Amino acid sequence: MRRLGLPLLMALCGGLWACQTGGTLNLDDDDDDASGDDDDATGDDDATGDDDTSGDDDDSAGDDDTTAPPEGIYLVPIELDDTLLGCEFHGGASIVNDTEETVTVSDVIVAEGGDALETLFSVSPPWEIEPGGTAGFGLIFHPTLVGDNPARLLAFTDHPDHPEVDADAVGTGVADDDWMEAFVVEETAIVDVLWVVDNSCSMEPEQDTLATLGAHVIDFLTAEGIDYQLGVVTTDNAQLQGDEPIMDPLTLDVADVFASTVQVGTAGSGTEQPLHHALAALSPPLSDPGGPNDGFLRDDAGLAVIVLTDEDDQSVESVDEIVTGLQALKADASQVALNAIHPGESGCTAPDGWIGAAPRLHAAVDLASGTEASVCETDWSAAWTAVPDLLLGPRRVYPLTFTPVPTTIEVTVDGALLDEGWTYDAEHNALVFDTDSVPEAGTELLVYYAEPADECP
Repeated sequence: MRRLGLPLLMALCGGLWACQTGGTLNLDDDDDDASGDDDDATGDDDATGDDDTSGDDDDSAGDDDTTAPPEGIYLVPIELDDTLLGCEFHGGASIVNDTEETVTVSDVIVAEGGDALETLFSVSPPWEIEPGGTAGFGLIFHPTLVGDNPARLLAFTDHPDHPEVDADAVGTGVADDDWMEAFVVEETAIVDVLWVVDNSCSMEPEQDTLATLGAHVIDFLTAEGIDYQLGVVTTDNAQLQGDEPIMDPLTLDVADVFASTVQVGTAGSGTEQPLHHALAALSPPLSDPGGPNDGFLRDDAGLAVIVLTDEDDQSVESVDEIVTGLQALKADASQVALNAIHPGESGCTAPDGWIGAAPRLHAAVDLASGTEASVCETDWSAAWTAVPDLLLGPRRVYPLTFTPVPTTIEVTVDGALLDEGWTYDAEHNALVFDTDSVPEAGTELLVYYAEPADECP
């Protein structure tokens, strides 16, 4: 990562920098030059006086000069200082009634550019303005872009000739710190991991063990750079469990959330059906749009089902039917893994006694070319270390080093500006690509952004 000087960053960002002289927002075309203001050699304030030989305020060319004040109802120029991103400048404006009638102003709004400019009223409209009078109001400028931040004010009146009065306003945003971060898009495993946890009365020790191992599970997935989603169901309930049913690398305190979620309790049915509920969790109606498990199964991800139980499977479906159903969820059956932490084909001896065999689970894992770990042993890592082998794809999530002003973010892929297909996740300070817009592996990703000021004047 390199920190850029402001001129260089502005050049890279395609000329976003534009300076508003003196911080003044000009609302008309008046320029104090030699050909069109009140002080020039031909204007209204010249040696011949305001009333020239033609009997009006026209200059020698016969038309109104550019500095004649507006007539009717108008907004006067608005003065705003150049402002650091992340800071505010408080300025003001006023509306003038240059008619012979009392006018009511019902409201003044920011019609365009409301993300950078807002009105501030000490007395809220409506206002009555006598002939020749004015009404003032405040403005708060908080730029969202480096350079010009265009906006437009709009006032509403009851005057028949001037029902709406508008004025363009442009304030200048200044970056305190601006950055460019460079990434090379790499391939990573993209996997949805469904945990099926036995919630029968004998499973408290095993759930506690998995909760303790939760940090190891997350550490492994993170170290491997896996783009994962985690979900938990039970052996008698196919609906995703927990306050955050779908966990991913952006889930806050994800290891703690996972540890809490896998402790599903021990009040479940003694007729454990992990295979049935695994397939049901990933199938309609639960997986339908709007269903409780909607969003867990991603089209571009591999699928790993990991069963934790101290009993054999007692689903009514055959092993072949279940495995075929799981593999049918993906176009390529090799993208589906069925792993299990269970007693095994012959059973095993746990610290508190013998645990009977689980031949159906063993057959299902074998048919799916999955991985087994013994529930009687302390090392269960084989059940999740095979996950990276499922599906490789380009990385989607790119954490940023500093916190940007979101509207200043620009993304290029191999030099081409990418305006869509990504979002900024403020909670995790990361750039996240949509699943169908991830840049190809090997491409260069550059992220430009400005950081808000640490201190405001």
